[in-house]
Amino acid sequence: MLQVLVVRQGCSRITARQLPAFLRTYASFQQQSSFVPPAQFEDVVSANPNARGRERSKKPKFRPWDTKDKPASPAYYTTRPSFYDTIVMLNEALQAAHRALRDCGLYPLPPHALTAIPEYPTLYMNPEAMADMLGDGQKLTTTRHRRIIDVLGELHDCRKIARAAGLGKLEEALSGIIAPFERPNKEEQLNQGKRKPVKFDEYGRSYTVGRRKESSARVWLIPTVPFEEQIAASSSLPPPSELAIQESGTASANDLPVTQVLVNNIPITEYFANHSDRENIIRPFKIAGLLGAYNVFALVRGGGTTGQSGAVITGIARGLLAQEHRRAEMFSEHIHTSFIEPIDRQLSQAPPPLVSQIESEVKAAEASGMDMNMGALGGVEEDTQVKEVRRLVQARRDKEAEVRKARQAAETVDLVLRRSKLTRRDPRMVERKKTGLRKSRARYAWVKR
Repeated sequence: MLQVLVVRQGCSRITARQLPAFLRTYASFQQQSSFVPPAQFEDVVSANPNARGRERSKKPKFRPWDTKDKPASPAYYTTRPSFYDTIVMLNEALQAAHRALRDCGLYPLPPHALTAIPEYPTLYMNPEAMADMLGDGQKLTTTRHRRIIDVLGELHDCRKIARAAGLGKLEEALSGIIAPFERPNKEEQLNQGKRKPVKFDEYGRSYTVGRRKESSARVWLIPTVPFEEQIAASSSLPPPSELAIQESGTASANDLPVTQVLVNNIPITEYFANHSDRENIIRPFKIAGLLGAYNVFALVRGGGTTGQSGAVITGIARGLLAQEHRRAEMFSEHIHTSFIEPIDRQLSQAPPPLVSQIESEVKAAEASGMDMNMGALGGVEEDTQVKEVRRLVQARRDKEAEVRKARQAAETVDLVLRRSKLTRRDPRMVERKKTGLRKSRARYAWVKR
């Protein structure tokens, strides 16, 4: 870079500046006048309407670089145009989703609201599959794959919010954007760790499998009294432990319910000689308070008595969970079909303002512990229609309370058995024998000679 020193008059400071290109002089250079070739003006002349006819009639020369189409994307000259186009597209979709949620007052949400949204799991493609989808024939680095996954995660969060808020069109639009990046076998991989639902046959018997050490047990649980008969006999389901007691008087020691257990078609008292094994098998019924509610038939294979009893315990606990939830669902369906739906049909004929007013009064009375059977509040006499509506509302709330009670009982059994760790397989196994040792840890007795 050629630089010269310039000394200004009246100024003792010396400054340096760079000379322009046209002022640079060299020993072998002679400054010439600027010359522009006529070919540079061809496009200007052809586009100038005031040019002379001869100049305007000249045909422009063919130049291949003038006929090239413009790139379809600004990322055409980058190393990965498909990747950057994808990032731009996803970011634009994310901004549009944020605007749509913001218009509905759903963005941004506080942290506690985000944690309360139901889970909606998904799986995205690996870098190899995503590179094939982009279609530019290059590998997708981990950093670029992570960038795409991060934006897809934010779009998935917006989709969860839209799904929880009931915004069907927004959820469908976001699903159309996210779906090409999800794995084709997403459902199969998400269901790999989940336990299969328990199967019931036409007689209401549940089939479960339990394992312990080298033993496996197939367990069938049969209700002592079919659920259909229980529900038909009473609109309110009695406790399971009282189902086997049919006499109206005080139950004696001989009337207590007894659960029959057959293992390989042999009674439990004959198959398991150890008292501890028999007690462990009955333990799930004692913990859940369901002694006498179900009978058990099990087929066991492999292992010893300890392993076989542990396998039967796991199968029984899983069967109890399935049976109790099925029992609660059947009872809830019966109450809705036989009681709540007819009551709703009768209430639909009453004036809606009156029904809503009485419902609010009944809720307030239940919250305060007041008795609503004494008629109108304040001692005012009610007419026949108001009394009938009040009776129907109270009856519907009573039946709904029975349904909640049955479901809470099933949830209680579920919680008790899970906290007791009876529904999961015991992972303890026999440790293998080591070379040079008598067993896994025990050594041979030392002998002097």
